[in-house]
Amino acid sequence: MKKIIIMAMICMPILLSSCAKTVVDTGVTIYGTVYDATTFSPIQGAMLTLQPSGRSCYTGSDGAFNFEEDLDPLQYTITAQADGYRTDRKTVKLTPGESSEVTFALKKE
Repeated sequence: MKKIIIMAMICMPILLSSCAKTVVDTGVTIYGTVYDATTFSPIQGAMLTLQPSGRSCYTGSDGAFNFEEDLDPLQYTITAQADGYRTDRKTVKLTPGESSEVTFALKKE
C-alpha cells in the first residue's frame, strides 16, 4: 500500500501537468503613425478606419494610432484622413498572432 501511495505522489504531478492547456495568441494588431508628407510633422486628430471591421481611431499628439483590440487574421484596408489633407489607404494582410506597423504620409489638398 505504501508503494502505491508513493507512486501516486510521483505520477500525479506529471499527469496533471500534461493536461495543461496551451494558449496561443491568434489575434492581430495594427499600429503606426500619420505625418505631414512635406514637413514630416505628426498629424494629431487624423481618423483611421479599418475595413472590413468598421472600427476607427484617432491619432494622438505624436501622430500615433493603435488598433489594440484583438482583430481576426484577415486582409485589412486602413484609411487615413485629416482636415486639409488628401485621404490615403493602405492594405495589410495579417496571419494569426502577427502585428503590422503602417505609416501614412498625408499630402495637403
